[in-house]
Amino acid sequence: MSNLVELATHRDDLLLAEIGAWLHNFGKYSEAFLYSQFADAGNTAYSGYASYKYQHIVGVVADIYTAPSSGLSQAAEQRLRDMLGTWDVDKTVGFLLDHHHDFVRWLRETAIRLPSPLGDREYAVGEIIEFQDYKWYRGTSPLIHELYPAGSRATELLEYSHNAGSGVEKEGVGSGGAQQNLPVYASTAFGYEYELQTSNWQAGREKIISEIAPKIVERREALRPFLQHALGDTRRPVNEVTLWDLSSSVAAFYKAGLARVILENQWTQRQDFRWRTLWVAVDGLRFYGNMYRLPDMLARQQTLTSALEEVRRLVEDRIPLGLEVYRDENGSIFIVPDLQRDDAKGTLLKRLIEQDIQQAFAVGLTEQAGGKMAPQLIVGK
Repeated sequence: MSNLVELATHRDDLLLAEIGAWLHNFGKYSEAFLYSQFADAGNTAYSGYASYKYQHIVGVVADIYTAPSSGLSQAAEQRLRDMLGTWDVDKTVGFLLDHHHDFVRWLRETAIRLPSPLGDREYAVGEIIEFQDYKWYRGTSPLIHELYPAGSRATELLEYSHNAGSGVEKEGVGSGGAQQNLPVYASTAFGYEYELQTSNWQAGREKIISEIAPKIVERREALRPFLQHALGDTRRPVNEVTLWDLSSSVAAFYKAGLARVILENQWTQRQDFRWRTLWVAVDGLRFYGNMYRLPDMLARQQTLTSALEEVRRLVEDRIPLGLEVYRDENGSIFIVPDLQRDDAKGTLLKRLIEQDIQQAFAVGLTEQAGGKMAPQLIVGK
């Protein structure tokens, strides 16, 4: 078992890989994706969009697909074409390339070098986006090994994470609830439907690409106002899952998954991969609720916010171990790795991280100069 120094040492590359997870479904933030879903549902008016492949917007696979000599064997080339099927390459790749050459170049050329057991090759952010589907990894002779004989574990782990964040909940959802035309309706978790507004999508994409994407790990929440107005799937009843819900959950699973295999220096097969929650628990109401003056109460509330924010920066950025998925006056909850040989109480994980969390929390309190408190760490199953 490695210690947290390994994660801190490789933090820059781990945070770059995390960007790939946040953007892995960015191709769904497009009218073309909606039209492709209409075509899949049988609306022939949109048949021209049936071959839009949202996973392949960066052009990595397109180069292999269209190259006169890709370096693949004839049999492997045929497998690739059979797997991808009919594909409008220009429409797919043009989603980004028509107006954002520099961004596409950044996605394709920014190198990610990860430690063992993910050191099988050098990665790019765009590859994490494009090789997200299970089709690349299935069978005894996966097609991904034809492209990268040494392996592609960092992209395969993204597939694990996407399945955990999206694939499981879609099991059994057929085409009966497919939407076939505009307007498209999204749903709340309680079944209330509302019309999805797409008129500002282009402006949203421009904002994300020009200002947010390369700095996502510093501005994760800045994605929310845009991606919460798009859908991961238009089929009912899963039209309640926004693109923000999907992207943030997959990023959380991916970040914790990267940490697990690096800490253990051991690859884990898809069927054996697990995650856990870490609750940094506090009694916030008691901490600021027993103040008699409103200004004092608000000051204590800000102090607690500062302390939890310091913990978030530690866990997410300084030693990339997990991602915060919920916070209130009772503390913060993170998705974290489920380490092998750990017990039901997460003793091994707590031994690794507890001292650092306590110190970070104390720093947040000290900076605000407000009261004394120590969080309790509770690891979920």
